[in-house]
Amino acid sequence: MPATFTACAKNVSIIRILAENAYVDAAKETFGRDPDTKEIIYPEAQCKEVLQIERVLAKQPFYLPSIFSINSYALRGDMLHSHRESFLSVLKRQNGQRAEILYLWGSLDTLVPFDKCHQEIQVLEHQYDNLTFSPLGYLGHKMFQEDSTALAGRVIPFINQ
Repeated sequence: MPATFTACAKNVSIIRILAENAYVDAAKETFGRDPDTKEIIYPEAQCKEVLQIERVLAKQPFYLPSIFSINSYALRGDMLHSHRESFLSVLKRQNGQRAEILYLWGSLDTLVPFDKCHQEIQVLEHQYDNLTFSPLGYLGHKMFQEDSTALAGRVIPFINQ
């Protein structure tokens, strides 16, 4: 399927344009919005991200097919169970293989809806002492682009402990 999509995106301009527009629109929507005003909290970061995506789309013919491949093979809904099982197996490791995990999540994420899913991570945090759940207030799905300083403020102390 990715090869077919690549061929279509290269040879049928309307398919490429529709896919590019959809990807740019999705990027715009993944930034956190103020719950009261519904305004983008980091509009400069959103603009910078959209411009970067548009530049890459214009220069890299394999960018869209790569995204399609990731969504088709790694993030498919029928694979989520196996990803969850993999995550749990890492949490359960003991002795020399034990992993300390910092789970960061923007509380304004709507792509992977924080408000609908965060309770499950909180339950896991109570079950496993090697999991630290750290919601990031006023950040959305693009938390790295929105406020990398806030992210570093959580990651660096975690690494240093």
